[in-house]
Amino acid sequence: AEKTPSISCLGVLLQLRQQFPEVSWSVSFEQGPLEVWQPAAPANVVQETVVNPVEALEDAVRRFLQSGPTGQAGTAPVALLGTDPRVRELWKQVCGTGVRPSGKNVAGKKREWQDKLKYFLGHRPGAFEICEAGASVKLVEKPSQRIA
Repeated sequence: AEKTPSISCLGVLLQLRQQFPEVSWSVSFEQGPLEVWQPAAPANVVQETVVNPVEALEDAVRRFLQSGPTGQAGTAPVALLGTDPRVRELWKQVCGTGVRPSGKNVAGKKREWQDKLKYFLGHRPGAFEICEAGASVKLVEKPSQRIA
């Protein structure tokens, strides 16, 4: 290149390096400094781990059910799931409406989040089962999880 790069150009180069750490390249500029800079080794690049909120919510519900909050491990009322802070936080990310306030003063919204959470869990038959007329959720045991 004929000119020293702009800040935005350097930003793009940095993003490319972070996105593709295994790719090696060199760039030179005619009016740049005479010293040579070597790129950092790929091992020095920190990759940010992106966690899917749906998977994280499934895991949080699974852990909550395994803890046996009702004295019966693997089963709990759907309403009780909303008492777990991790489930509540992840539910806000997964569901557009989150956990809305409920009670006598909120007409028709008392159990809206519970119904949506039941729907969400009901569509994961490999992990959860809705039972007792939709009042509780049960953790489905996978064959590898069974203790003989």
